[in-house]
Amino acid sequence: MGIPIHDRMHKHQTKNEAVFVTGGFDQTAQIWHWDLSSNKVNCIAVCRGHSETVMTAASRFSNNSDTHTAHFATGSWDTTIKIWSAGIEPTDLSEETGGIVHVRKSTSKTPTRIPLFTLAGHRETVTRICWLPSTLTNDSEIKPGGNQLLSISWDHSLRIWDCEAAKGNTGAEVRCILSNHALHDADVNSRGILTASSDNCIRIFDPRAEAPLVLSGFQGHTGWLTSVAWAPHRQDQFISGSIDRSVRLWDTRNPRSSLYDLMGHADIVTDVDWAPAIKLLTNDKPIHYILSSSADSTVKVYHYPE
Repeated sequence: MGIPIHDRMHKHQTKNEAVFVTGGFDQTAQIWHWDLSSNKVNCIAVCRGHSETVMTAASRFSNNSDTHTAHFATGSWDTTIKIWSAGIEPTDLSEETGGIVHVRKSTSKTPTRIPLFTLAGHRETVTRICWLPSTLTNDSEIKPGGNQLLSISWDHSLRIWDCEAAKGNTGAEVRCILSNHALHDADVNSRGILTASSDNCIRIFDPRAEAPLVLSGFQGHTGWLTSVAWAPHRQDQFISGSIDRSVRLWDTRNPRSSLYDLMGHADIVTDVDWAPAIKLLTNDKPIHYILSSSADSTVKVYHYPE
């Protein structure tokens, strides 16, 4: 059985193909190739290295078209974060034991790969990871799709990692921001880090501030927050899901109450996201939809109220 993975991998995507990653309870992440013309999906690599469930994944690509430079990160119940090559070329299985590397051909038809390196520091399950945009870093050298990675955990912390430094063993953790509650989900845009926590509150953190700074807190849910997602078309709006069975639409300018409460689920809301905008006609305004999944075994689609 798999678990939700927020990030799809869009590099090496044309009109006829796409690549994406999944993770699950089998402790692996898997890279998939989707041939859109034939509608066939094939697993092209199994990524092994975690010792517990893979909880989250996030992709990163350089601006050039070489898919061999693509990477993705995974976070796990085992408290670690691992960085992997996302290249679609076949690889051999490498096994590391006691510092000695043994290389052998995989007996499976699907190639197996190991992580490039591991980020360790969290004390509890890593629940979400996101690559930070340049607007949320204090480093002018970092470009969109750069090297700083955000992770959150049930250990009440947000951590920012420098993955270039990690490769050189010069220290990877850039910053640790402590919260008072377990963190279940996060999303990033130019306004800040949006978090969902176990105290029923949504918070926006500014990682650029010298001292940990909470820009806003949003209360209204009556149960733990399970998921949050910034609106792709409005920098000041976001959605949230909760174990209280509701989905809510918020505006950052009004933290006291949500704009809309979207009801209909009969059980816990497990995830929320935004569907790609749709244009019915060339000159029409894009139509936006909100998606939610639930433990009631349904996925609901809500029309975004313009």
